[in-house]
Amino acid sequence: MWKRFDELCKVPRPSGYMDAVRRYILEWAEDNGFHAFSDEAGSVIVKVPATAGKEACRSVCLQAHMDMVPQTAEGVQHDWTKDPILTEKITEDDAEWLTAKGTTLGADDGIGVAAAMAAATSAEHGPLELFFTVDEETSMLGVTALDINNIDSNLMINLDSEQEGEVCIGGAGGTAVDCVWNFVQSDVAEGDVALRITLHGLKGGHSGLDIHLERANAMKAMARVLRTAVKEMEARLVSFSAGKLRNAVPSEAVAVVTVPDEGVADMIEFIRMAENELRTCMPVWMMA
Repeated sequence: MWKRFDELCKVPRPSGYMDAVRRYILEWAEDNGFHAFSDEAGSVIVKVPATAGKEACRSVCLQAHMDMVPQTAEGVQHDWTKDPILTEKITEDDAEWLTAKGTTLGADDGIGVAAAMAAATSAEHGPLELFFTVDEETSMLGVTALDINNIDSNLMINLDSEQEGEVCIGGAGGTAVDCVWNFVQSDVAEGDVALRITLHGLKGGHSGLDIHLERANAMKAMARVLRTAVKEMEARLVSFSAGKLRNAVPSEAVAVVTVPDEGVADMIEFIRMAENELRTCMPVWMMA
């Protein structure tokens, strides 16, 4: 399994860019003599015959998704369409962990894909179908576009629960929402000064896998700062940018505001106070 995962880390597979990983799995299937094909959505289905003596067993479908959340740390240059993920082992709490250098690792759900591939070639099993879906992290396209006639098994095991040795019998979905806010624009008042506010260094994470960890959301934290600045300090919003992906907890945010010249010092002091509160009273900033 770890050999397969190591190979997957060398194959670019952010959501929306599935060609390379799809080609990798199809070539692996061909090398092992398995019948495999890609459906209209781009998902891959591999038919694996039973090992000797297991032909009478019921067919089981092992499902995992090929895509991953592509996040890079601040200051890291990484082209997700062609660069491999650089991995390293670390020791924490007397245990060894595999992590990535400056990017997300893609264990969600690369480890599921690797486990299914390993099961097909390294274990005794009945008939298997490996169902590797596309774009789970963004739209669930691979599942929603599935033609059920392509799957013969009536038993399916989803390999995306994240916890080794545990079986998950339920899950939550998600939805993408686009909001449009109409507002009145105005010219910058004479004598106003523009200030750039940057919030960075938060841990971020996956909006599903890590949501229960209550990590601070840079978008929410910045919005609270701006709300106070507008209400109490005559600030006017010029721009606001936060978050890179729909399914990732924002770890950075940048805003530009204008304030009257005589209020610049007070605004800077307010930002320092907000920074201290974020550092020392983190739970307050994590509340919805």
